[in-house]
Amino acid sequence: MAKSSKSTTPSRSEETEGSVEQKVEQIHDRVVTKTQAEVNGLFEILGSYRRLLWINFLSGLSRGVGFFLGMTLIGGAIIGLGAYVLDKAAATMGIETFSTESIVRPIYGKYQEIKDILDSEMADKTTDEKNVDH
Repeated sequence: MAKSSKSTTPSRSEETEGSVEQKVEQIHDRVVTKTQAEVNGLFEILGSYRRLLWINFLSGLSRGVGFFLGMTLIGGAIIGLGAYVLDKAAATMGIETFSTESIVRPIYGKYQEIKDILDSEMADKTTDEKNVDH
């Protein structure tokens, strides 16, 4: 009788298929575990209305503060850059008397006038109230 030419040891391709299947199974297990943990976390949050409201309040607050700070920084940078460009453009055109300071000073003067009027009105009002009480 002739001996069988088949060997009982697995070939190289069969070993690779087995290790690939094991890796796929490991990845599947990790994904399923992570997904289950996320779903359990969502149920925990949704189970308590106070916790859900608190988390949403804090997230909205942090977004608002971030928006405020970001817009302040970006707005300040844009205004500063605009003032710099305006001053440089006026200087290159030979208009030394025209600058951002010459634009801002009258606006500040009007603001100061309004502030002085309001302060004097408030002072008059408080003295009138004191005189009525006595």
